[in-house]
Amino acid sequence: MNKHYFLFDIDGVLLNPGGYRKAASDTVQHYFKDLGFKNIHIDLSAFERFESLEITNEWDMISFYIISSLELFFDSIQLKVNVDTREKLISLIKNKNIQPGTPIHKLDVLLEFIEDGRSKTSCVYNQFHSEKFVKHFPKIQNYAPWLVEDLLSQTDDPRISKTTAYFQNLILGEKLFEEIFSSVAMIKTDSYLSLYDKKNLDEFFRNKLVKLISEKTIQCSAMTARPTTVSKGNKKTEMYFPEGELGLKTVGLEQIPVIGFGSLSYLANMVGQTSVYYLKPSPIHALAAILAAAGYSDVDSVMFAHEIFNDFKHPKNQERLKELFLGNVEISIFEDSTNGIRSVKNLSAWLESVGYPVKVHLYGITQNSYKALALKKENAAIYNDINAALKKGLGMIKD
Repeated sequence: MNKHYFLFDIDGVLLNPGGYRKAASDTVQHYFKDLGFKNIHIDLSAFERFESLEITNEWDMISFYIISSLELFFDSIQLKVNVDTREKLISLIKNKNIQPGTPIHKLDVLLEFIEDGRSKTSCVYNQFHSEKFVKHFPKIQNYAPWLVEDLLSQTDDPRISKTTAYFQNLILGEKLFEEIFSSVAMIKTDSYLSLYDKKNLDEFFRNKLVKLISEKTIQCSAMTARPTTVSKGNKKTEMYFPEGELGLKTVGLEQIPVIGFGSLSYLANMVGQTSVYYLKPSPIHALAAILAAAGYSDVDSVMFAHEIFNDFKHPKNQERLKELFLGNVEISIFEDSTNGIRSVKNLSAWLESVGYPVKVHLYGITQNSYKALALKKENAAIYNDINAALKKGLGMIKD
């Protein structure tokens, strides 16, 4: 039996994430303005560079951009005095007619700190006293260590991280932010996702996908690092944001399931692991997305994916593997960064090792040279947009 699974990243693939990019840029600018900088220029190319380095979460990007920029600023003024409080730093900046540095050339050093399965900012935070940190951030380490706590500690919790909270206020809009957090919004605005996200998917290919899904010719799901809601166990205090669902609504594919940060966080909470551990490039993310495409609920998808990987020989898990992967099975992944590509490749290698070989098609969607180079290293075919990739991918499938 032939099975075709189509897995889609959302940002940079199905849509142009203008909301995320503007919210990240505005959050960085807000932080710098609070410190007293004026006429601030945010280098938007840095966010593309982050993605090419597999730093795809804006919570991480924002903190890394700010701390890297401030290190360059301190270096440019040859800082040799303690600015060990926010007030001292504000006073210093007030007397300097100079702007924070543009950190694009400094971002690669972050890879030296990062470990798989952990929050990117926590990796740097936990190595604050290491030789690596002293080497790459000597001014902050020696003269402004409070910035490490302020910018890198618990960025995955908007209740604690001020930068993440401000970013989420912009992303969700004031009404949803106040509903979720039961606190007054810091800024009055509609959701940046609704205001600035633009769909990349043409109506022709959107209709084509919907038709093939309804005919059960293909099975589709979205596989994203965006926060998502969870169909059960979804307490307000656990802060599952409907950002993945909003993205699919923007492109007219709200009928397809999504496996994102919310459902993977649910899994992590249930089994005592970190959420990042299950995010792409983990093969569990890809397997959960396939289970969702096959009709399982979001919660069952992540729980069953975890169970299958931990005990694939169990009769129930063998039944699930046969249901999903017995016969001629093809998996197509449409991604703009290497994380999703690697997730599918990791899943494919594991499936082959347990007796279920599949054929994979790797579609890299980007016009950015940094990202294209990284995707090519993973053997992905490069397309300028999702429509060109779907023309190729759907062309291999008979209606």
